[in-house]
Amino acid sequence: MSHLLSLNKKYSELKRTIKITKNSTLESKLSNLRTMVSKKKGKLLVIDKEITNRQVELKKQMDLAKPKKQIALTNNKQTTSLTKKNNIKEAPSNPKFSPQYTQSVNVGKVIFDAEWDNVSFGDGFIHIKHNGRLYRKDLIQSKKYLNEIKHFYKFHNVPKLRVILYGSIVKAIENQEVLFYHIDFLTIAASNFGIILIKPFRLQDWKKYTKQFYKTNLSFVFHSYTLKRLCEYCDPNLPIIPVGEVVINSNGSKTIHNSFLFPIKAKTGHSIVWESIEESKASYVFSVTAFTDKEVQTLFDYIAGDTPQKRMTLINSKMLQNRLKMKCRILHTEFSAWDIGIRILCK
Repeated sequence: MSHLLSLNKKYSELKRTIKITKNSTLESKLSNLRTMVSKKKGKLLVIDKEITNRQVELKKQMDLAKPKKQIALTNNKQTTSLTKKNNIKEAPSNPKFSPQYTQSVNVGKVIFDAEWDNVSFGDGFIHIKHNGRLYRKDLIQSKKYLNEIKHFYKFHNVPKLRVILYGSIVKAIENQEVLFYHIDFLTIAASNFGIILIKPFRLQDWKKYTKQFYKTNLSFVFHSYTLKRLCEYCDPNLPIIPVGEVVINSNGSKTIHNSFLFPIKAKTGHSIVWESIEESKASYVFSVTAFTDKEVQTLFDYIAGDTPQKRMTLINSKMLQNRLKMKCRILHTEFSAWDIGIRILCK
């Protein structure tokens, strides 16, 4: 019996040992299995990431290829459209529309010289006509009423405007000071014709028009011998005032002639020389205590006013001479004598 009990005990121990061994082996196998699954998951993540990257790259390639197809399709449509258009007669253009909006423009830089007859003024802009087309240039100084006075004025010896185009845009006017000068000049003339009302004459408004400014930007203005000499003799610190001399013709029509008031510094005060661009006309000299707004305004109003035969009227009226403070007139018959007479004024 004891032997049987001993055998049972050994059997139980052996059974327990086998169970532990089995459990240990099982745990080991499970552990190995988990490790393998973990590694597989890692590989799957790598593969999944690689697939995602390839999908992104493929999408980019498809996006790049897509516009090319669209462009090709567009070109095909344009070709078809042009073919159809060539088979249709072109409708006549509507004359009410500006050429600016009805004609095509070649893109690129174009430089041309604009005749003054092809320049028209608007409020805040000008139009320049070239090859049957109107080009607009915004210009705050421009006013529409300048067109009303423009036909009274002869652009004598005035250079054409040098215009630079880019496509349909006026990029620049190279000699823009010529344009600005004539806007100022025609504005004053318009006031004297009663087309507009402007403020009284102010030297401050003309301060930039010194002899150096004329030499640099408006050299064409002083083309005659007397004009050039007066420019040299005048006070460099004071403006040379342009005056639109209103000339009333025998038939009653009016024209505007260029003339200027040159300030010449004298021993006391200033002399003002009224000089016309018409070389046959004499130089008229006036003596003032100071070159002021009031003194210039009186003389300016007479020259730009409606008095017919202004020079003859002035010569024959002692009262008018006193009112305008006329000193003398110097004829243009002999330039050396004229030069001496002008230089005397500077002493």
